Amino acid sequence: MAKPKTRPTRREPTYAAVAKPVAVEAPPPAPSAPAPPPAAVDVRGRNVSGRPWKQPPKSRSSSLKMTQPRKSWDAKKRDREARQRAREKEAELVEARKERIAEQKRKTEEKRSRKRRNEFRNAQYQVITNDKTVKSLSKKKLRQIKRTRVAADGEVELVDAYAPMHGPRAKRVRGGK
Repeated sequence: MAKPKTRPTRREPTYAAVAKPVAVEAPPPAPSAPAPPPAAVDVRGRNVSGRPWKQPPKSRSSSLKMTQPRKSWDAKKRDREARQRAREKEAELVEARKERIAEQKRKTEEKRSRKRRNEFRNAQYQVITNDKTVKSLSKKKLRQIKRTRVAADGEVELVDAYAPMHGPRAKRVRGGK
């Protein structure tokens, strides 16, 4: 068997040191069973880094994959029903959460409307009857002025001076009906 070609490493110089032969007597063979035939030796060289190569794989990677045993029809049916119950439970929880959020929104809106009503009731205000007074005010003063408006639900509310006349999206009509 020919020796595989390898590149020399730093540890192995290119020159070879000559070793002197030493006479060693071999012990007599032991009277035992005949020796097994020599196994195939995997002769591998060394790479440039000097590290030993990887060990050859002992088994194929496909044999490492574990396969699940096949399920019976009843087991599949049970699993399917369990998944269905889990989905229904999840849907119930989501619905309950949506209802909780809607209830919170409703309560918050009621609280806001109560607060607006109470502010309007307790407000101290001065009525400006002369339009010329309002027209001559600066923008900064107009920001402080509020006017009353009747909302769609019949409540009287305080709004900014430039707010639309009726409803949240109504436009002011100038010189019209």
